[in-house]
Amino acid sequence: MPDQPSQKDLHFRGQSPNEKILGFYRQHWITLLPLFATFAVIVVVFFFVAINFPQLLASHDSSFFRFIAFFACILLLYFLHHSFLRLAKHHLSVTIVTNERIIIIHRSLFLINEMEMIDLRHIQEVKIFQIGVMQNIFRFGSLHIILSTTSENVLLEFVPNPDFHFRLINKVQQALPNRTVS
Repeated sequence: MPDQPSQKDLHFRGQSPNEKILGFYRQHWITLLPLFATFAVIVVVFFFVAINFPQLLASHDSSFFRFIAFFACILLLYFLHHSFLRLAKHHLSVTIVTNERIIIIHRSLFLINEMEMIDLRHIQEVKIFQIGVMQNIFRFGSLHIILSTTSENVLLEFVPNPDFHFRLINKVQQALPNRTVS
């Protein structure tokens, strides 16, 4: 049986000394499906154009088609850059569940650096939503966290395996001493 990672290997900036990471997740991979579908369409179109480009170049004004090819290359570079940034944002944005709080981190390479913390003692109720065939087949859904301290509630969307995270939050919340529910 492989060695289990020790708790000292699981840490993040701002973690308190007695705080332990119990779980974390990124949004479900299905959020990247439109990106991959668009990429597949662009690859097919560019492959078709690349095969037929010599024939198009010979039959028409070559300067026009060189301009079209240049413009298409610029669009391809823009799309590749956008895709890379979207993949990086997906990888960098995580939700961490510890024995004291839930930390929601949204990051991108350049522009976004948001962090939200929810104290588990202030959670009044957690609801799980898996609506539709897609969410049940691919095992993702939403967690609606109702807080007792404010009127603002938190909605976590595209949670992979929401049953596990629902049970984890409830288990940790019930194990906390001095629950303050208003």
